[in-house]
Amino acid sequence: MVTIDALRAELIGLLQEVPAFANSGFSVFDIDDLKEKTDLQTLPIAGVVYDGALPKEAGKNVATGVAVGSGSASVITFQFTIIIAVQYHYAGQDDTKPQATLLLTDLRGRILGFKGVNPRPWRYLMERPEPEASGDGLVFYSQVWQTDIAVVGNFNNS
Repeated sequence: MVTIDALRAELIGLLQEVPAFANSGFSVFDIDDLKEKTDLQTLPIAGVVYDGALPKEAGKNVATGVAVGSGSASVITFQFTIIIAVQYHYAGQDDTKPQATLLLTDLRGRILGFKGVNPRPWRYLMERPEPEASGDGLVFYSQVWQTDIAVVGNFNNS
């Protein structure tokens, strides 16, 4: 069975393929955890957060690969967020935000549709700036990713 740690490691490996993150991909609990790492690392840096899991929404046009009527098997959607931090300076025309948006574009291209430890692809859910966490010369952005995993339980309970 595919584990949360295997999915997280896969995302860390994909973000470390981006040259700017080659030595700075981390597993973090949340944006505050990544913010603490900015004091010790060369920017830009990125962290992968496990957001949780929910049963796959019924009615989606997606093949589940699970036998109909099987109470011991279901498809679960696992969600992760990748957070990046870049140094920010804005003085006249030297706006460094494009560095962040180019890194996000690179990540999107590497992860979208990728199938690795899981035979189902990664799906892009959203991307946003994180203004509440940004400041003191840093800007944070996040991307949210999902993938579905078929999970088989105890058939004695069916």
